[in-house]
Amino acid sequence: MTALARSVAIPGDDVFVLHDRPLRDGVALEETSQFGDDVWRLQPAIHKSSGRNLILNFNRFPVRFRPVAKQLAYAMLSGPLPQGEKRCKVEGVRCASTELFRFLTWLDSQAEPRCQRLATLTGADLLAYQRHLVGLFPNAATQRETCRAKVRLFWRWRHNLSDWLPFDPVHIDGWGEPDARGQRRGENRTSRIPEEVLGPLFVWALRFIDVFGPDIIAADQQWRKTRFVGVYQRLPVRKFHRSTGTLHQAISDHLETYVTSGRPLPGWRGVPNRKVLAQQIGCSRRSLDDPAYQVLIDQAEAKVGSARALPSTFRSAARSTAGPGPATSSRIPSSRTASPFWPGTSRLPPMP
Repeated sequence: MTALARSVAIPGDDVFVLHDRPLRDGVALEETSQFGDDVWRLQPAIHKSSGRNLILNFNRFPVRFRPVAKQLAYAMLSGPLPQGEKRCKVEGVRCASTELFRFLTWLDSQAEPRCQRLATLTGADLLAYQRHLVGLFPNAATQRETCRAKVRLFWRWRHNLSDWLPFDPVHIDGWGEPDARGQRRGENRTSRIPEEVLGPLFVWALRFIDVFGPDIIAADQQWRKTRFVGVYQRLPVRKFHRSTGTLHQAISDHLETYVTSGRPLPGWRGVPNRKVLAQQIGCSRRSLDDPAYQVLIDQAEAKVGSARALPSTFRSAARSTAGPGPATSSRIPSSRTASPFWPGTSRLPPMP
């Protein structure tokens, strides 16, 4: 197995470690670091103007593991990619080197003869390193997970190395840590939502869009038009004035459409919203302060009432200001309509 693992030639000392990376403008490849250097300068391959002047200093690594550390760093920077691997960013290689240094330094300090090479390590050795990480980062589970992930690089990139892990660490019993719920850490660990639960949720979500969506959008648009009139747009043209002699009839006809359709008058804090009524009719807001017109409004309110506010998401106040027309309240749940979208209710209204 050891003889078959390596399939890529080890680079010579004169190989430029950034040869497969796009370099910054004005930088020649011949000016960059070579494999035989003890310090690799990564700045020529960092294109951000604010990027730090990163280096890989292999003098810090234990002497016996320095070659394999170089080989792994070179493979990640410019070497042939193993199947399924992607070329990571230069900054990612620099971050990985920190954890590789941590692991190899710990490994170099172990007395066991098998710890002198990666190829002779056992699962017990990696579990010992995991216990070391717990003592080193007792309150940083994410940091420990990162450390373990970088150790696995010696397996994932084994075809580029002269010394490598002989097994994938993820298959070691006990490798990794449970989270607070007793499960192994990682993504997509949440239990799948049963289809008998998810199906009805999708049905109601689609019905909500199909049934209520047009009313909500129209109400919101009308609400915005009413709310910001005179602030972000011109005042509407007033069709009726006292001087024309037709204002009384216009007000009476408009209120009658509400009464005929059974729709409540647009309301505001429990009383008819005269500003909205004036905009709908096309007259001045002050015109409706006339006692004669106030009587007409009071009579209409006595018959159909005035709309009260529902949750702001629906802009229901705007829905009632959309003008007379076919009643849609049967399709929009109120506090008295049974619907799962409203507290204290049990069912949706039937599909229209």
